[in-house]
Amino acid sequence: MKWSWLALICVALLLSACGSNTTAASATPEPLQSCSAAQGDAARGEALFAQDVLTYYAGCSTCHMVDNDIMLQGPSLQGVGSVAAGRVAGQDAEQYLCQSILNPNGYLVEGFSASLMPPYYANWLTQQELDDLIAYLVTLE
Repeated sequence: MKWSWLALICVALLLSACGSNTTAASATPEPLQSCSAAQGDAARGEALFAQDVLTYYAGCSTCHMVDNDIMLQGPSLQGVGSVAAGRVAGQDAEQYLCQSILNPNGYLVEGFSASLMPPYYANWLTQQELDDLIAYLVTLE
């Protein structure tokens, strides 16, 4: 009888220990705030861009072209490394592209409506993935 009580207590302790960490694992990560192309790798960024899915969501190439001026859902990014530098006063290409991913409704290119680009990449990309994407995008001239 003593052993069955001891076994029951051990099982209860194990179950309570397992359940105590479930909220930490499912918590939404803090949104990213900045980018650094210098910390990124353009080759990895190109591979990320080409993926059909990034994290749980559609990848960049689902909506953007880079090798021609054809518009899919979003604008073509052909030459965006050059164009981005003069798009918003006070922002260089890296800052503009970073903000376009982290806060896509912050500046809207003429002819495109708000909420066309999903705002969740700031929450779901890692800092390294974001830096890699920016490192790749600034090479598109």
